Amino acid sequence: FRATYSVKLEGGDQGRFQHPYLSVGGESNARQTDLDPEDFAPEGYTLIHLAAGVAVPVGARDLAVDFQLRNAFDKEYANFLSRYKTYALDAGRNFIVRISAEF
Repeated sequence: FRATYSVKLEGGDQGRFQHPYLSVGGESNARQTDLDPEDFAPEGYTLIHLAAGVAVPVGARDLAVDFQLRNAFDKEYANFLSRYKTYALDAGRNFIVRISAEF
């Protein structure tokens, strides 16, 4: 069983900053129970993700700047589908900055 969820709060334009937003989300993964006897089932886990972003007009285009913090609480986990699950953990806390523009 796997569930993903999120809540997004969008604000009004503030001067040069357009389309600001804050987002909190996560994913929960249950321990696998129906598997081959030779396979390894890692524990279930829940990850929390945070995000924020804004658009800034640059010339005739909007430049979007997004920040994400994935696995915000640095939970140690191993995905059941990972080939490395028996000896390596999946990614810890990640900070992502994305800058994009439409052409």
